[in-house]
Amino acid sequence: MSSEYFNIIPSNNPVNNTYSFAAGQSLINFIIPPSENRLVGSSVRLNGRITVTGPAAKECLLNPRVALMSMIDSISISSHETGQNIETIKFYPRFLSSFFSTLNSEQDLLGFQSITRASTNSTGGARDSVGRTALSTNALNQQDFSFNLLTGLLLSEVGIPLDKCGGLFISLQLSNNENLFVADAGVASPLLSISDVHLSGLLNVGSSTASEMTYN
Repeated sequence: MSSEYFNIIPSNNPVNNTYSFAAGQSLINFIIPPSENRLVGSSVRLNGRITVTGPAAKECLLNPRVALMSMIDSISISSHETGQNIETIKFYPRFLSSFFSTLNSEQDLLGFQSITRASTNSTGGARDSVGRTALSTNALNQQDFSFNLLTGLLLSEVGIPLDKCGGLFISLQLSNNENLFVADAGVASPLLSISDVHLSGLLNVGSSTASEMTYN
């Protein structure tokens, strides 16, 4: 069996290539077209660059475990051809908080996940990783990110047959900045924007013979 990687940009890519809840462009859509290949769900990653601005940027507080993944408020996955809903997760940060607390150790949080999504074991650590680090390293207050999209479908150990489900339409709703960051009393929450967004992953070449698929 051979494999191939893919890298796609959003189907609703704005003119300025930037998404932000404050700017009104808070929905990011991706289309994975139908093909005789199987998607390796665990390989799907959201990649891009964040920009944190505002008076409270240096003192912004994030959920230390969920960290940058809390920028996504909800995820919806449907068939691209039929529009039939396959899976929807609302209040995504709340789900992730329970998920990471159950499956990740302190070493995981302080290791590779601190690099890919700025996770820590303390609220102050998340602030330093995202706010102060971004501000001190460059004048544009920017930081790159890359993390997996964790849903029941994408965590399935069975390859997702793109021909049988009619391709996938993945829609990400960004979180409100006031819900994403916690600033000191009387201080406005910083603003987060996302640019250079793309979705990457791995395809196993070849159609699946299965007529149905189960997932978590």
